[in-house]
Amino acid sequence: LVLVSLCVLLAIFAIAPAGEAKECTTKSTDDQSCASNLPASTATMSFFSKLEKRVAAIDSHLCVGLDPHIKELFPEGSNANGKREREPTEQEKCDKAFQFCISIIGATAPHAAAYKPNAAFFEALGPNLGAACLRKV
Repeated sequence: LVLVSLCVLLAIFAIAPAGEAKECTTKSTDDQSCASNLPASTATMSFFSKLEKRVAAIDSHLCVGLDPHIKELFPEGSNANGKREREPTEQEKCDKAFQFCISIIGATAPHAAAYKPNAAFFEALGPNLGAACLRKV
């Protein structure tokens, strides 16, 4: 039940069965920016129906966490004290976090039933673009 509750935060509808996956590459921060990438067969299904269908299709209950840690996204440029020489801009943080999450999704898509982005990590990206980055992922 806890796993299902946590997975409610994810956008499972963006995961198509193997061979149908489409990457959202738009730069838009609009909530509906990837809506056109939804497979027609899942566009009107409930969350739990989508989850059940995905679990059955891949025979897996794996839920992958998406936690874009700033320190791991930008390890370069740190001095001996662990401080960065230059703080990345909010746009740079969001771009790097998006690419990180997309690479994790790409590597795990054949095996993952769901993805659970950790909202706190996206909020830490910045007040203006962090939530938009989460929606985009």
